[in-house]
Amino acid sequence: MQESFHRPQGVAVSAQALQQRFGSFHALKGIDLELAPGRVLALLGPSGCGKSTLLKILAGLNQPSGGALYFDGKQVASPQACTPPQQRRLGMVFQDYALWPHMTVAGNVGFALRMQGLARAQVQARVDRALAQVGLAGMGHRQPAELSGGQQQRVALARAIVAQPALLLFDEPLSNLDRDLRESLCSEIGLLLREIGTTAVYVTHDHEEACTLADEVAVMFSGRIGQCASPQQLWGQPANAEVARFLKLGAVLPAWREGRVVRLQTDTDAAATMQVTLPEANMAAASGPSHQGQLLVPDSAIALQQAGATATGDAPTLTAHIAAQQYRSGRWRTAIALPGGEQLHTWCRERLPLHARVAVRVDATQLRWFDAAPAAA
Repeated sequence: MQESFHRPQGVAVSAQALQQRFGSFHALKGIDLELAPGRVLALLGPSGCGKSTLLKILAGLNQPSGGALYFDGKQVASPQACTPPQQRRLGMVFQDYALWPHMTVAGNVGFALRMQGLARAQVQARVDRALAQVGLAGMGHRQPAELSGGQQQRVALARAIVAQPALLLFDEPLSNLDRDLRESLCSEIGLLLREIGTTAVYVTHDHEEACTLADEVAVMFSGRIGQCASPQQLWGQPANAEVARFLKLGAVLPAWREGRVVRLQTDTDAAATMQVTLPEANMAAASGPSHQGQLLVPDSAIALQQAGATATGDAPTLTAHIAAQQYRSGRWRTAIALPGGEQLHTWCRERLPLHARVAVRVDATQLRWFDAAPAAA
């Protein structure tokens, strides 16, 4: 993709206590968001979490049941009023491309400009520029049916940016493509968004896609945002056990805490109890002097040694056995079963015998504590 000729300024987006009800179903339960101009936000979460519903409110396709939405400080949506999509300076990219098969590539990309009454020469210049930006220079005469899936999605992207929108919205645009193509297009879309300087909201269920593209990622569950932060902060400082599980940051195991001392009871045998003292920085989600909760054990915190070997250092050690291994990119992702049935994961360079006994050493500096979540009202 080529460098853009100018940098249109994106819009500031502010959502305040947004709610969406469909009969008795509560799809959004009080969404608060602040997105600065030119920033890229990924809405990440499992199916049914509310991310597409939130995108539709941003697009003006749904009117919220509660709360308010603001663009550059101006209210554009509330239960009382809703600015229509055509007045919001939006560009949208869909999962299924949504191209008109009877139009050429240039015809698809320039359609909105022609509807605005722009002169033919101006439309042509902007269409050519948009196609060049997405890597399709000289292909305006082609029909959509003559293009690959990746090329069709590039046409859809060119159509979204040609009108210089203040806000770009993406609804899982790469989910129909194969993995290699998804990865290359994801990287190119991220570069393009930063070149054109527009604000963007990108819906996806793919962790790597979200973190490649976005400045900030909002992880959503059941109509709420579990955490909104930079990719680095999400991976390094998950706000709760639910976020850690969804991002697959490691095993999340039941535990008990007194101060910074955490006990992980792996079975009824007291000898199989692991006790660690966590650094203060790893206790951010703790409250009160003692509490039942959960302990995040990242893959990188686990090291294996032969059962019976002399332990070295101060790291706590547990006895376990090899439950499974999968080969990935030159290493073996290894599942280790603890005596109580819980599983940890780590990486090995060699294949180990199934059910082989191993000693598991745990780096306490990488563990994170989460208090047990309060019961739902």
